[in-house]
Amino acid sequence: MNVEKENPIEKQEISEEETKTDDEGLISGEFIPKRGCLKGCLVPIIIIFIILTIIGLLVNSRREMIRQLIIQRVINNTEKQVLNNLPANIDKKSVSDLFESVKSAYKEGRIDEKTLEDAIKEYIENTRGMPSPEMKKNEIEKLIKNLKEAMRSD
Repeated sequence: MNVEKENPIEKQEISEEETKTDDEGLISGEFIPKRGCLKGCLVPIIIIFIILTIIGLLVNSRREMIRQLIIQRVINNTEKQVLNNLPANIDKKSVSDLFESVKSAYKEGRIDEKTLEDAIKEYIENTRGMPSPEMKKNEIEKLIKNLKEAMRSD
């Protein structure tokens, strides 16, 4: 008694008529329209390009604000670096007051930014590493002098 049962999972054969494409680009029996690789790849690339363009425009429109924040941060970091391990014969209060006046002069636009930038850059370059206390004292005095000039020059 050999009874053959039909397997419902067997592949159904699709006739040629069913596989012909219709006017909408669908293959009969499928729910997703056919797309070429070019169209499928270009859509995400265009979306990424648009997002990057928007980010670039936002950064460009805020660049002045970003530049001001960076300069204020550099002034604060330089102040911390100068006040850290300050030589004994330099008054900490006067240095702190000088940096506060530099910050307020910068906010009010009464400072020469180029002179300020050069003064801070020179101090950082000359005190890189482990300078001697005498060298650090000389560099701090030079920085103080340059910061005062930057505030007076405008």
